[in-house]
Order: sequence, then structure tokens, then C-alpha cells
Amino acid sequence: MIIGASSAENAANRLVLLPFVVDGEGIQSRLIITNVSDFANHCSLDFSGPDLGADRFEDHFLVTAEGAAANFELAEDGGSLIWTSKGEQSLTYGYASLACAEPVTARVLYSASVAGEFVSLTSMPGTRQADRFQFTLIPQVGSLALVLANDKTPAASCQVELESPYGSVLRQASISVPAMTSVFQMTDELFRIPEDYTAGAVRVLCDREVAATGFMLRGGMFSVLSPAVLAKPMIGISGGAAATEGGDVVFTITANASSAMDMTVSLTVGETGNFVDAGDLGEKQVILPAGSTSVNYIVATIDDSEDKVDGEVTVTVNPAEGYMMSEIEDSALVAVRDNDELAPVAEPPVAEPPVTEPPVSQPPVTPPDTVEPPSPVLTSVNFFVSRARGRGTLILWETQPEDASFRGLGLSFDPALAADVFSFGAEYLQIHCEDGYRGNVAINLWARSGNVELRDTVNFFCE
Repeated sequence: MIIGASSAENAANRLVLLPFVVDGEGIQSRLIITNVSDFANHCSLDFSGPDLGADRFEDHFLVTAEGAAANFELAEDGGSLIWTSKGEQSLTYGYASLACAEPVTARVLYSASVAGEFVSLTSMPGTRQADRFQFTLIPQVGSLALVLANDKTPAASCQVELESPYGSVLRQASISVPAMTSVFQMTDELFRIPEDYTAGAVRVLCDREVAATGFMLRGGMFSVLSPAVLAKPMIGISGGAAATEGGDVVFTITANASSAMDMTVSLTVGETGNFVDAGDLGEKQVILPAGSTSVNYIVATIDDSEDKVDGEVTVTVNPAEGYMMSEIEDSALVAVRDNDELAPVAEPPVAEPPVTEPPVSQPPVTPPDTVEPPSPVLTSVNFFVSRARGRGTLILWETQPEDASFRGLGLSFDPALAADVFSFGAEYLQIHCEDGYRGNVAINLWARSGNVELRDTVNFFCE
């Protein structure tokens, strides 16, 4: 793991990435590196950025420096280096890669001064590389600057979204982070922030892992604002309508958030019966396109002339590095109906019965009347959702009495275009949130039994 600073959340490491080092025009960076091992520790430091090198820092008796590289030795058990930039030349910035023989912790302390007096002081806490970040945005407090560092090749492409307090996307922009480079970008230069915007978030989605940090700027003052590292998208799967042999079986793979790059989802296809070609079974893959939250996966079935029992096709999502799996929607099945009839069997010839005396007739026996038990009368229906948040859920229900049934079921959504019914069965309804909608949706349901109509409302939060 590559980290950017010492904190309770970040363990020490031998390889450390400091994603933002700035120097010039009264702004200084102090690199604070501490040896946490029991042995003497040799370290090397490499700077990356225009005009950012060891010559930007003051002479230090521990440091041997040349160009963009520096080497130093730390004493065992707490030996430390505090190395300060000069802050004298024109402003420049970049990042630094630290490699040590033993574990260390590291942070950067930033300061700004005017006429020798400090006007701002802040330090960068621990950061780690990821591909999904979220920053808090409070325009009344100050402007938000994003810093993204890419210490690998090739370039990283990031999508930046301005989100309302309710999670809906208001603005979108893109940032390219070239290889071996850090980028400093003001969010109010990426997109226009509405005048009535009070508080919300800026989300950054990249097609590869980068290091990220943020700064709140107000006048000559600034403060580090660390991002929240978001979990990877959660993948689920649902099945479509039943199919007849020879037709296509459709499954829908959904994610609770879009990705900035195409995502490969690993699947396993199986069946009960014999309706699918052997080449279409087993380990498969489907691509979820960048910016999308759903994609269909189609399994073709074979139309033969053999009469057989109806079956089903199952598709299971396999774990992979780029996503998490839904706990309740990691597998789905679709029924497949056979369309062939059993071939008629020739009846053997029937022998003529021997001639016998007719039997003595008996009076007909009338069977007793049978009375069907009355059906239970429905008194109430309790609806509930299988999960409270996400991009989809199942609506289940319980009736009173348990063996009572109803003939009609209806529902509506509030907001009306927030979600839609995806599929339904004898004991469930499956709904999916509409693309682009995030927030609460009230699901109003009603069930009918004879002249009785029972109503209920459940809530689900679209993430």
C-alpha cells in the first residue's frame, strides 16, 4: 500500500507517496519523515514536477541531494528528518516518492507567510491511492482545490461531478492526469457552482488509481481537506421474463454507481435441464460500459424436437478486483419452457371379450355431496423491502391470515419517475432506480381482495 502521511488510519510503510509538494512566493513545504523501525534506515526521495527538485530545499546535514533526487540516513527507533523548502522562487508544485529500507511515516506541513509572519499553516494527513474519491464542498467557507497525483503510466482520466445535498448530479467535468505528474485544479473553474448552493460534495471517479487531496482556499489562508475514499461499485444481477426454448434468456447486471472506465464483470452460467449449448456455459464475462449503471447479458437457448421437463438458466456474479458483490442479488435464474410434445404411442389391439350373461343390474349409488372449505378472508397486507438503500430492491409482503391471497396489486412511485418495476413473481416485485436519480422514493402499494382494498407505503433510498 502507498500512503501519504502518518495517521492512526495508515500503517507505516517503506514506500510512501507525498501527493503534493509546493514551494515559492512565501509558501513552504516541510517534509517530516520518521523512522519507526528498530534499525538504522536508508531512504531515497525523488521529486516530480516542473522546477521542483532538491535545490528548492534548504541545506541539511543529513541529506545528500542532486537534481530531483535526495538520499539520507535515519537513526533507529524514532530518527527523523525535517526538511524545509526555501519559499523564495516563483511558485511550483509536484509530488515526491519516498523509498526506505525500513518502515517510516511521513507528512507534509505547509505554511504561507507575508513579511516573515505566518498567515496560514496546515498539514497533509494520510492519503492512499484509489479510483473513487469524494470531497465536501461548502462555498461559504472557501473555494475547493483538487490535487491529483499519478505516479504511474499511462495517463489517468478522471470524471468530476458536482452533487447536491440530496446526491443528484448537477454538473460534470473531466480532468486528465498525465503520467508521473500531479494536477492542481480549482473546482469553480471546472464548472459553475449555483449561487444558492450551500453544501454538498464533489465526487472524483478515475479510470485508474491516483493519490488525491484537497485544499480549502479563502484569501491568503488555506487548509487541507482530505477526501473520503469511496467503496468500489456494488454489482448485482436480476433475471428477465421466462423464455421458451429457442428464445433468448436475458439477465441484467446493475451497479450502484457508474465507473469512469469500462468494467469487466465475471460471471458463471449454469442450467437445470438441457437447453443451452455447452460453449455458452461456465465462466463468462460482460463489459459494463463507462458511465453506465446496467448492461444486459443474453444466453441463447436451443430449440430441439425432444420432449423434456422444463428447466432454468442461472447466472452468478463472481468476485473480482474492480467491484463488490451484492449480498442479495449475486445470482439470478430465468425459467425455460419446453415446446415439444411426447410422441404418440401405438395402442396394442384389444381382444374381443367373451360372451357372458349380462350381470344383474344394481341400483345406482349416489355419492355424498362434498363441500369445499371457504377461502380465508384477507384482513391485512404488510409490505416491506429486502434492502433499504442501493439501486434496486425486492418488495415482499406478508398477508393476514398467512394463507390468504389477493387478486389485484398496484403501485405508484413518489417522485413518479424515480424508479420502475423491473420484474415480478408470485411472491415479490423487483424495482430498479432510474438512471441519474438519487434520493428517497416512496412506493405506494395497494392490494385488492373482492371489494376490500388495502394500502401501504414503503420507502427506498436510491444511491
